[in-house]
Amino acid sequence: MSDHRSWDEKKALALAMLAKQRKLDEERRQRLLELYQDIAKRFGMSLIDVDRVTRAIVLMELDPIMAEGEPFMFKSQEARQPIGDGPYYIFWTLNERVPRPDDNVDLKVALKEFKRDCGVINDLLEFHAAELSFEMVARIHVQSLQWMEFWSRRHPDAERRAAYAAVIERAEPETARVNAIVADRKRRAQ
Repeated sequence: MSDHRSWDEKKALALAMLAKQRKLDEERRQRLLELYQDIAKRFGMSLIDVDRVTRAIVLMELDPIMAEGEPFMFKSQEARQPIGDGPYYIFWTLNERVPRPDDNVDLKVALKEFKRDCGVINDLLEFHAAELSFEMVARIHVQSLQWMEFWSRRHPDAERRAAYAAVIERAEPETARVNAIVADRKRRAQ
């Protein structure tokens, strides 16, 4: 069955649906704020503390392990160093560190940072692969494997955890080669 509405009618319908969704979102935010205020009042907590506890509970439900490692915080975008010296490298930064699988980290923030790093790596390999030094390629390889290790233990979906673990296993021969080359270059540089 085809839809015989004009473009203007479809656009008006879409805008009406969007306005309704925004109203529902605002109502949800208001109900959540009222709930937070009630909890804060009952337990003598600030709204910020109520939010932190709520987030921790939600994240505990998502996280497949009880992380017992160190707290992990990602650096802000401004605090990161560009990945290279070229004129276009200034726009690309990778996280200097990736959380270890047992670190206490907000999984939603980790996912956002993982996706950001993947986007940077994709752009570099797609548009500037010929210009990358071996050291940068080695760094990308190691960092990618660190993310795979993290998600092989921490991804909320068991199938995804298994897929990340399989990537690590398949990459072991290449990792050994990269490590050998890096060690050889360090030895020669001394």
